[in-house]
Amino acid sequence: MSSLYLLLQHYFQLPQAVVHSVVLPLDLFNNVKVVASPSQITVDGIKLWHTSSTPLDQVPEDIQFQFAVKESLKEISTTSKSGLPCTDEDCRTAKGKPRTRSQCCPNQRCASCCRRAFGGCTQHPINGQRSTALASDLSPSPSATASTSEISEPISESESNSAGSQTVIEPRRFARPLTEGWGQALASQHKRYETTRQLAEAETLANQEPHHVQVSSKHPKTLVVADQPLLIEVLSDPKSFVTVYAPKSHKWFSQEVTLPITHDGPCVLLRSYNLEDSDCLNLELEVVRLFGDSHSVLQRSASSALMPMSGSSSSGTPKALDPSTSSRRTFPRKYVVDMVAGLKKLDGLKGVVALKEAFIGAFEGCTFSSSTVYNALKVFRDARKLGLLDKYQAAARTDDGLWSKLVKETKESEGDGKLKSLKKEDSGTLESSTEESQSDDSDDGPDYQVWTVRISHIDYNQFVEYDEEQCLGAHYLLETDGIPLVLTFDNPTCGGIKRVCLGLAALNGKKTPLAVKFFGYKQAPNWWKICSPSLYLTLFTEATRLYQLREAQRAFVAKAEQVGMAITAFEVVETYLVELKTKPTEAEVVMIAQPWIYGQAVNPEELENDETFSAFTHFCYQYFNNERIDVHFQAIRDSGRIYIYDSLSHLILDRSSGKCNFIRSQGRIGIMEHVQKHTCRGKCEKLGLPSMVEA
Repeated sequence: MSSLYLLLQHYFQLPQAVVHSVVLPLDLFNNVKVVASPSQITVDGIKLWHTSSTPLDQVPEDIQFQFAVKESLKEISTTSKSGLPCTDEDCRTAKGKPRTRSQCCPNQRCASCCRRAFGGCTQHPINGQRSTALASDLSPSPSATASTSEISEPISESESNSAGSQTVIEPRRFARPLTEGWGQALASQHKRYETTRQLAEAETLANQEPHHVQVSSKHPKTLVVADQPLLIEVLSDPKSFVTVYAPKSHKWFSQEVTLPITHDGPCVLLRSYNLEDSDCLNLELEVVRLFGDSHSVLQRSASSALMPMSGSSSSGTPKALDPSTSSRRTFPRKYVVDMVAGLKKLDGLKGVVALKEAFIGAFEGCTFSSSTVYNALKVFRDARKLGLLDKYQAAARTDDGLWSKLVKETKESEGDGKLKSLKKEDSGTLESSTEESQSDDSDDGPDYQVWTVRISHIDYNQFVEYDEEQCLGAHYLLETDGIPLVLTFDNPTCGGIKRVCLGLAALNGKKTPLAVKFFGYKQAPNWWKICSPSLYLTLFTEATRLYQLREAQRAFVAKAEQVGMAITAFEVVETYLVELKTKPTEAEVVMIAQPWIYGQAVNPEELENDETFSAFTHFCYQYFNNERIDVHFQAIRDSGRIYIYDSLSHLILDRSSGKCNFIRSQGRIGIMEHVQKHTCRGKCEKLGLPSMVEA
């Protein structure tokens, strides 16, 4: 029997095992079977009772209740499919019919009656709390020896009345703040939403072109808006007021639509009464086109509301206030000399957010409108190419230095084709014009923009030999998407323009994607073919700048190893020149290329706070004989190593040298600005670098 005991003990150790009878073979030779009754076996201290011999007083109370509920459900399902009515006599529907009670409710009531009379049950709890009356109903009587069918009898009226007399305390059903600042997050989110909505609405208004409408009037030099249905429709329900521009006083006046508008010229400028200057696209240009160059800075007079535009009223109005004395200043400013300094700070920025932040600092008190700012930047860049800025800046705050005159002259030059011809001149002529317009102390440079394109999956399918005198190194003719690439091993060096590199030897024989950079004018039709007024000179200068930065990085690492100083692992990627041809017969397009680095972009602030790159900036300043400084490094992190692919370089360049300055270089001004900001730390001292200020 020991084997039988072990088998049974192992079987009943299974979790939640319910067995009515177990048949185990003991003797396979004699075919003897033994039936073990589970009522005689104890599992975890509990005696199994699922046999007819288990007395009722040993059955747990919750099991008795479950059995009674199941029996009652069987009776309900056999008598009525829809269920029995609620036992409360006053429980009726809107049509006077009794409500159906819940099938699983022990009180035989509907949900509302059960909660009202008994404080709820297991099927109808109130806020997760069980009723005390339900617990008292479930307690068995001392003489619980009757059959299980007696448990399912209806509850008497005396029991229900006693249970209903108990007071049920319901908790609060409303939420209250846990802290004083509970609504701060909601308020901040609502504020951000409103700011975004208002900005989008303002830009939508500013992007609508003005309507040009031709109407006839009954009297000469007089216009009544109320008599013109077309004007009423175009102004989008102006109600009873309209705003009129007076060219003599350079102000906007609000007047009733029934009053006549007197005008000397053939044109009248109107707008809705609820619009501001920043909501009108190209407003400055429209005023110049309609009224010539006699207008001043557009502004709305707060004291001119409901004032009719007549000869007597307009003559008595005060003159326009100077923008410097007004609390709310308008943009564009009145004079060119007040615009150039701020526009230089905005030039080259990308994105509306960065442009808006710089605009607030450059033009304090002015309302920002992206379309107006972009138009002003376009005029500024075109005037810089035409060489008009110096003339208007020299005129200072006089009539010859008005911003409106510069806008008009720039537009006329663009219409005559002067600006277009300037972009298409040959390299020899434009080299001299670039030298005259650029100085070492100004940041006026070509209107360049940079785009980076990745070229991958290059197949080395043909080897081409070139004359050694024509170009140093071996060459390979590569094809990708029908565009042949001519690549060489040569790095750009001073003295001449070499054809590009990135051959098999430079990349260890691996196919490597290229990051190709385009320099050009975005507004030009073939911007990718126009690199600069001097195509090859600019490309060679930029490639040489990055090549020299790599040489400085190698010298910096060697110096750090010599003095035993630990630095952040970084390197400057190699830079090459690439020639692309759309067709074999066409001339090649030269671009700057670098190996494509896979990884994560590094935050520029992280590099500025790193002591290694601060010391590297100081080292470059000494390496280039205090005539060049490299800041604002752009890098990518891959496998714990930082790869620098670009930087901002300021170079002091002599005008008579005949060389081209770096893109975005501010000359001596940019160098002195960063020299004053630099603070020498431990790594600078360990490298033995002298103070940048003293140098």
